Amino acid sequence: MKKTIGYVVLFLLLVGAGFFIYKAFVPSANFEIFYRMLRVGRAGEINLYFTQNEIIVPVVRKVPRIWSADEKVKNAIALLLQGPDEAEKAAGYDSALPREAQLLSVSIEEDTVSVNFSKQIDEGGGTGMMLARLRQIVYTATQFSGVNKVRFLIDGQPIKYFSSEGLTEVEYPIGRADLEMEEK
Repeated sequence: MKKTIGYVVLFLLLVGAGFFIYKAFVPSANFEIFYRMLRVGRAGEINLYFTQNEIIVPVVRKVPRIWSADEKVKNAIALLLQGPDEAEKAAGYDSALPREAQLLSVSIEEDTVSVNFSKQIDEGGGTGMMLARLRQIVYTATQFSGVNKVRFLIDGQPIKYFSSEGLTEVEYPIGRADLEMEEK
């Protein structure tokens, strides 16, 4: 009996070692499917950044577990555009994002996510409203590992200023630190 248990343990150790050696020497190996099988049905949590008393605050939402960074950002921004749910509204949360705005696409290159919105994303509002919109989007998108900056596109085209009035420059990707400096 002890011999059988020993063989089973040895077999499991060899399989585990083989898995990690293969992963180390074959960087293109994709084990995403294997990881998904291990975690089927588990939910994750993300932060959506809404406004409350003119301050940007995180609100935790439970979401299905997603593995790819671009899908995480896409899901989070799509939820952000829907605005606070009824319970969040009752707690005083609001959004500076226009309900008519649509997320057209998301892509990630290195540490920068490009978010492509419909033209409604930068319509209406003054400087405070536009900065709140930028903060909501940037803070929500950059919570994910490996995503540090956001590049804004409208209808697939890079933009220099966020808002038709040219209030906030977004020609280059921006991160949280860029928006914190704007507050001072």
